[in-house]
Amino acid sequence: MRPKSTLITSASPQISLSKAPPFDVKVPIVRTTKDDLVDVLRPLVESFEERKRLGEAGRAYVEEVHDVERMTDRLLDIYARL
Repeated sequence: MRPKSTLITSASPQISLSKAPPFDVKVPIVRTTKDDLVDVLRPLVESFEERKRLGEAGRAYVEEVHDVERMTDRLLDIYARL
């Protein structure tokens, strides 16, 4: 079994729970820049609970947004509008 991972991007130094259109689902992303990488990641390194929480949230996001039935419905809707 592969370990759960946390997505790290280079934007702002905070965890983003913005909603991803068109799914209206919160996206658990740890945002960081090269200037604050250590400060942002230190709490994750030190907290198993936070890593676990973000991992579970990330998995739930992927299962919700990338569900094959949901993606199929979305593609059919797109094709219908062409």
